[in-house]
Amino acid sequence: FTVKVIDFDGNVYSDEGFSVEAPGNSSYVFYDTLATDLTGNLDPASLFILVTYRGHMSGVEATNIFYLTAPKDLKLPVPKITKTVEATANGYRVTVFSEQLVKNLYLSSSIPGDFSQNYFDLMPNETRVLEFITQKRDPKIVDKIQIKSLVDSY
Repeated sequence: FTVKVIDFDGNVYSDEGFSVEAPGNSSYVFYDTLATDLTGNLDPASLFILVTYRGHMSGVEATNIFYLTAPKDLKLPVPKITKTVEATANGYRVTVFSEQLVKNLYLSSSIPGDFSQNYFDLMPNETRVLEFITQKRDPKIVDKIQIKSLVDSY
């Protein structure tokens, strides 16, 4: 697994990797440290810790994001989010990208339908592809899918 300390612009300040063996149906503490030991003098309101586990034999990947302060105290940037929309057999493929962290990204549309993923954190420089399932076709679909995030709430 890996433990990374990253700021909201995507700069990596610490990247530690560990090899562990975890027997099935078990629970162990493999890593234990103080957040201050990882962040040093960096501003905790501008950082997150990303923990990623990759199972070598299973191919399973799991990630956890840890913020070091309450959401209301985070110094979130106003991200520039790019969005592309392509028609599919079941509706539309929506691709979102931002160079900065987007905390609690939320998609909505005036067109009835369901998003395959919604209300998630988009990591800096991450491209996320999701589906908007709908039977309705609209030539102005790009304008009818809105994106909001936590930073838009204040």
